[in-house]
Amino acid sequence: MHKTKIRTVICTFLILFASISAGCGNTAGIPSAESYVDEANLSGTTATAGDDIPTEKEVSPLQIPSSPSLPAAGTGASSAAGSEKASSASASSGVSVPEVPDDGKDYIEILFLGDSQFASGRGTDTDIPTIVRDYVQIVDDADCFVYNLGVADSATTIQSEEKELSPENWSSVSLLSMAHLLNGDGSLSALEHASPEAAAVYRTIRPEKIDYIVIEYGIHDYLNGTTAVDKNDDRTLSIFSNAYKASLFLLRNAFPQATILCCTPCFAQLFGPDGAFLGTGGSLDNGSGNLGTYVGLIDYWYRQFDRTLYVDMYNGQRMDLDSYTADEYLADGILLTPEGRRAFGAAVAQVINKDRGAVTEEYQLIEIDAL
Repeated sequence: MHKTKIRTVICTFLILFASISAGCGNTAGIPSAESYVDEANLSGTTATAGDDIPTEKEVSPLQIPSSPSLPAAGTGASSAAGSEKASSASASSGVSVPEVPDDGKDYIEILFLGDSQFASGRGTDTDIPTIVRDYVQIVDDADCFVYNLGVADSATTIQSEEKELSPENWSSVSLLSMAHLLNGDGSLSALEHASPEAAAVYRTIRPEKIDYIVIEYGIHDYLNGTTAVDKNDDRTLSIFSNAYKASLFLLRNAFPQATILCCTPCFAQLFGPDGAFLGTGGSLDNGSGNLGTYVGLIDYWYRQFDRTLYVDMYNGQRMDLDSYTADEYLADGILLTPEGRRAFGAAVAQVINKDRGAVTEEYQLIEIDAL
């Protein structure tokens, strides 16, 4: 049987910094969309004026294909969120999803927020959250339950036309909109429109029981040409850096007890409409930088929050995905294959198992076909 192994060598790579003021968790209340910078405070660490993302772009000027836009999803009233979550998971959507068994066991509960990488394979036991669950359980017979809120094609930021709207009136689904929804002031109807399955899962979440939150976004921000960072604007939530910071702030606010894992986008290859190879995410500029620019911002912001871990899936640090293994791991240059999802899930589980003390080596070699 063919075996794929997670690379164990820790690579040294250039970290990209953002020149913006930082935000940290706070459980005092939910800030308005305009007041993240005013309300959020760092515990001792701030960005300085000298910290910036490299402006020299040693990348190809080729245009990359744009990502399909998310469907319009209408609006939703946040006041109903509490009662809707308490209802049956299938009551309004017609979608039935598992709930934590009432068997007296102490489950490790993990919430997943992400894009197509997490949404892919849902319902087939090959989705990344299920793989993480299996690898967490296999180490020491732990009991683990996962909530998959992955939504295909979702990005980190809101859409530019939503900047003047309140969160309950946003029609797109993003990391930021999900963070607001989990704080009780977002649009559940937008999530129902984009993914009835994720909306059904949302209704079953037990917020006080969540041990880990795993987030994975960034590729669609890059494909959409979303502004990565603006040194003169640290408030506009259609800018990637601002939205990522605000999302971490809100998630820390909603789940003060949880550890957050910030996963980067994976190595990516891009192809034109005719199937011609254009280049990698690291070599193509979208007008705001290459894919590594967004990865660098994730690396920057995770460091500004307590109990927040970094899972680098871009630089070959966690899984051996590169130009040589892309045919095995990537279905279309971007979306992970089932084998790629197994490698990704095993790597995430290894970080969680190390954090909870179930293993001693974070970079322990993992046999992907061990299940």
